[in-house]
Amino acid sequence: LKHLAQEANHSFWGNRLLAFQFSSRFLSRYPRMPFWGRYAVPGTACLVLGALANHALDGQVVDDLSDVAEACAFDSKNDEETHLRLLQRRALQKHADARAVSSSTEALKAAFLDSLYSSRRCDDGPGDLRDTDVCALERCQRCMGGGAELEYDEVKNYTTCTYHTSNASMPSTFCGESFGDGRANEERVAKCTCCYPNGHLSFSAADADGLGYTYCRSR
Repeated sequence: LKHLAQEANHSFWGNRLLAFQFSSRFLSRYPRMPFWGRYAVPGTACLVLGALANHALDGQVVDDLSDVAEACAFDSKNDEETHLRLLQRRALQKHADARAVSSSTEALKAAFLDSLYSSRRCDDGPGDLRDTDVCALERCQRCMGGGAELEYDEVKNYTTCTYHTSNASMPSTFCGESFGDGRANEERVAKCTCCYPNGHLSFSAADADGLGYTYCRSR
């Protein structure tokens, strides 16, 4: 058993799977095993392998051996199905963890952009920019978010970027800006120079709580 545990690279889950293999081989070799033995052998193998991996090899402490026993207990007649259920449950947990991380990351991005919008001054200007400047709306949304719109006042002959609530289906970054390093992306570079003919992309790795952010600088 100790040799099997070492082969599993001290992995807690790896030792559980080895326990299944050990038990299956043992029971196939001794088909006349008494009823009680069909449950004692798998359970013992799992607990011993788990203890070896977490005590003798890793030096870690198993918080609750009852959890190990529950995860390892199975009907020898349906051990493959039980094994599959364990793997499925683990995959579902990983998926749930990934969704939680993704949700947390999206919330962080949204908070960073809100802070960015509040610190920017929009490029309002004379004339009707809606028709004369192809990237005026892009600059407006870079300033106030995806819901922003250009509003033209005929009396004052002046165009103003006005805030409107955006929704999840709208883009969140504009003028070639992005989370991560987007400086090598030709499409993003083109968007930045459309917004600002003398502009360039600048990357700051520490921004957005370490996610990094690529800015479109006007000069």
